[in-house]
Amino acid sequence: MITDEEIDEIEEEIFLEDMSNKKEVKEVMEQFELAGYKPELVTDDDGFKPIVGKYICRIVDLGIKKGTNNETGVPYSFPYLKAQVVETVEGDKGTNRYLDRSYWPKEDKTALQAFVDDLHTAGLPFIQDTEDNFFNSLQALRDKSVNIRAWSAPKMTKGAGDKWIPAEGEEKVQRAKIVKEFKSKKKTAKAPF
Repeated sequence: MITDEEIDEIEEEIFLEDMSNKKEVKEVMEQFELAGYKPELVTDDDGFKPIVGKYICRIVDLGIKKGTNNETGVPYSFPYLKAQVVETVEGDKGTNRYLDRSYWPKEDKTALQAFVDDLHTAGLPFIQDTEDNFFNSLQALRDKSVNIRAWSAPKMTKGAGDKWIPAEGEEKVQRAKIVKEFKSKKKTAKAPF
């Protein structure tokens, strides 16, 4: 049986060893700081590269983004969907990448109608009888799977007359669309006769 004195000696040895390790770590850190290291800015020299292809994704977030434009002070409100690629069906490897989809009014549809069209296309259930029921039903769609086709497009900027035109340079932005199913590129063989 171990005596109380032996336990005290063991605990003191562990304490001294632990303090010694802490002292060594502190000395290394002090040496590092004394070496005059100055942090460097990390850059992404390759830039952002959109992925192009067909992907099975998991919905991470969706809803309505609301806020105020910092530059103009104009309030905004638009539906959005954020999804994470879980499987690449065809195209660039995209596993774990995120694809965002923001919805804006079109000539014949509101942004919310376009958003609901995508949910319907994906076969996702939602309730549209009241605003509260609709937004509550959206929360149940997180972690659901959707098929997304992704591509790159030129970055756009506002030109004369507030018309959108391609920005100067080669910068591309990510675009994504929810699809019910992926169309295959089947080649049909012609009969030899």
